[in-house]
This record gives sequence, structure tokens and C-alpha cells, in this order.
Amino acid sequence: MKKLLLSLAFLATGLFAQAQIANGSTAPDFTATDVDGNSHSLSTYLSEGKNVVMDVSATWCGPCWGFHQAETLKKLHYAYAAPGSDEIVVLFIEGDAQTTMADLMGQTGSTQGDWLTNTPYPVIDDASIANSYDIAYFPTLFGI
Repeated sequence: MKKLLLSLAFLATGLFAQAQIANGSTAPDFTATDVDGNSHSLSTYLSEGKNVVMDVSATWCGPCWGFHQAETLKKLHYAYAAPGSDEIVVLFIEGDAQTTMADLMGQTGSTQGDWLTNTPYPVIDDASIANSYDIAYFPTLFGI
């Protein structure tokens, strides 16, 4: 079941989004703080042997909200991240520099809903990460 879930998640990333960085290239490293004050470093996760699944979205984006509501990454997190098998790290990156915490909480007219409640993986509001990955549109998903 876990292999099926992981396969479906990576299939979904291929169907719904394409990254702008070339396959096989080195992913730009970053260290960022999530909305709960925890630090996350791509290079640290990779050095620990983890695979990183990164969803770069925007709170105003309808397709992003639809993907978030499908809970694919939530299921992937529970199966393969801690407290599951601890093989991967799932990160949500808010890629629009204009986004506020109120937007992430679903409290403004500039958002599709509440992105934080019941989201078990880190949410990072840092458009500089999206910029370093040359995001052309939202959502964009990366498997690193």
C-alpha cells in the first residue's frame, strides 16, 4: 500500500506540474523557517538520506487549493515522513511574496482557504525559494 501511495504521489507531481530546473541538475539549497518557527535546510535533509517533496504554491491559486484539498501530500507525509517510515520530508512553500499569515490562515479575500489547519508537514512562507527554483506557475512540485 505504501509503495502504491508513493507511486501515485510522484505520478501526480508529473501530471500536475513541471519544474523549471532541468532534470538531473542540482537543486538550489535553502534554509528557511516555517510558520511554527522551525528551521529547515534542504542540504541537511539530503545529507540525512531523505528524499524531499516540495510543493510550491500560492494561497490565491485555485489549482493549488484543489491539490492541497486532495490531501495527496498529507497521505504521503503520514506514510513516508516521520512518524511514518521517515524516508522523506514534505515541504509546502508559499511562493508569492505578497502572502501574509492571515492569507495562510484563510482569513482574507486573497486566499482560497485555510492552508494551515490539519496540515501535518511544514509550511514555509518564503518567495525567495520559489525565485531560486525559477517557478513559472503555481503549483509546481519537486521531488529531490
